[in-house]
Amino acid sequence: FGLPILWYLAHIETPALAITGATVPGVPFTILGHNGQIAWGMSTTQSDQQDLFIERLSPDGSTYMTPDGGVLAVEHRRETISVRGQADEVLDVRETRHGPVVSDLVGNIESVTGSGTVLSLSAVFLESDDTTPDAFYRMNRSTDWPSFYSSLARFQSPQQNIVYADIDGNIAFAAPGNVPVRGAGRGRFPVPGWTGETDWLGYLPFQELPFALNPPAERIVSANNKIVTDDYPYFISDDWAPPYRARRIFRLLDALSPHTAESTSDIQMDSVSEMARELVPLMTAIAPRNPRAVEAVGRLARWDGTMSRDGVEPLVFYAWLKELNRAIYADEMGPLFKDVQGLRPRFIVSVLKFNRDWCDDQATSETETCEDVLEGALVRALAGLEVGGKNGAGIKRWGEVHQATFRNPVLAAIPVFGAGLGLREVPADGGNYTVNRAGFRVADPAAPFADIHGPGYRAVYDLGDLSRSRFMVATGQSGNPFSEYYDNLLSAWSDGRHVTMGGARLAVQGNGGQALFLSPTRDGENILRADEDGPPIIEKVASYVFGFLRTGADLLGAQAD
Repeated sequence: FGLPILWYLAHIETPALAITGATVPGVPFTILGHNGQIAWGMSTTQSDQQDLFIERLSPDGSTYMTPDGGVLAVEHRRETISVRGQADEVLDVRETRHGPVVSDLVGNIESVTGSGTVLSLSAVFLESDDTTPDAFYRMNRSTDWPSFYSSLARFQSPQQNIVYADIDGNIAFAAPGNVPVRGAGRGRFPVPGWTGETDWLGYLPFQELPFALNPPAERIVSANNKIVTDDYPYFISDDWAPPYRARRIFRLLDALSPHTAESTSDIQMDSVSEMARELVPLMTAIAPRNPRAVEAVGRLARWDGTMSRDGVEPLVFYAWLKELNRAIYADEMGPLFKDVQGLRPRFIVSVLKFNRDWCDDQATSETETCEDVLEGALVRALAGLEVGGKNGAGIKRWGEVHQATFRNPVLAAIPVFGAGLGLREVPADGGNYTVNRAGFRVADPAAPFADIHGPGYRAVYDLGDLSRSRFMVATGQSGNPFSEYYDNLLSAWSDGRHVTMGGARLAVQGNGGQALFLSPTRDGENILRADEDGPPIIEKVASYVFGFLRTGADLLGAQAD
């Protein structure tokens, strides 16, 4: 999340193209949207497209070892960063056959590799011949699945799950991107660069990447989950998102047929946590002695897993799960715990079902059971919850601590005025594992439940009548903090409302739209004019001063639904 949000809604018409959806300021394409014939969306594949290689240097650092026993010269280039009021920062950038050097290694590694060791980075996104922009250009102009799929062959980084539909009733899925083929290993750890054993041998052929066209199930779900079966012959990732969100979407799709734009919008806003539904029965299968714990266990046992901003149960559950993670593996991790602390629901399920030895605290002489650990974690969680909520239990509601938080990286740093100009917050439903994702960093000591990651852009494309398609971005369309459009969409986004886009210019202006004309310099004078009913010139000037990443243009062609 950021203020303004990354996305910018736009309906663009040219003599050859009419396209509607989400752009990113500075990118000359529509990233997500429809062009009147096809529509597409994306989610991150989470594939492994980078590796770290340990390079063994010569004593003077000028060369490094290669697999054939020889050496290659370390390449150098100088990059200069000008700093106002100070001397230039001059960087000596080193590079090996694997990529740029990102770190010098010291300490125990030297006893294994010898002194003079560095890490170099191989990454798809560092390649100079990236044709991903060309892929977007072609995607925007595709008219059917063959042309769209052909355009994806030029998509390199980052690998994305792309879903597709068209006005002829076709649906499809593809995961384009350059996926490394390694000589050995999976790239999870830094590997010796002088052996050549784990070097990249190339990329998976485009035709071998996962895809589907009109699958028999007549539905496609993509929620960062694993997209290949166990017998898929190639390695893509070990870091798939847990299947909870995808599982929930499947259940909601199967519960009703046919679906409408309204029911699809409801799915996007769904805040039931399949993760909580799996874990709560395991966590509440105890008979606590503490009275507050007894009450909390009973309350959670009756809860349906809905992460409502008005509920108390989501906060109690997540605070308990947070403490349970600490109780189960902090003793094994020692000082590293702060670096690995998380919710880890699948690990907790594994412990409570099959690997209960983890519940024993290695730091004590007694043998703790999982029941002991569960009750202790719950008591500590309840003691740590803030008091002062509106309910009788004295525990705050989920939305009081779980607020979608948007910060402007520049304006938020201004003393006194920063909160007014550069910060917006709104209570949020959902959690890390709900369809309406509202992610937080539980290891953040200051705000462990603040919602910092989620769907900054939502769209439902009606392929029967694309003019009825629905759109929404968080915050607003303007980067100018003095514009009414800076944050006017925040409540609508939070509540699941939407806008529509499209229509001829006269219809837009007749419905309250404003026009901003930008002309090239003429006779040494910049020309900027507006319709008579447009905003005053001071607001236009402010839009240039405070725009930062975008202009202060209004939401052209959009009307509230």
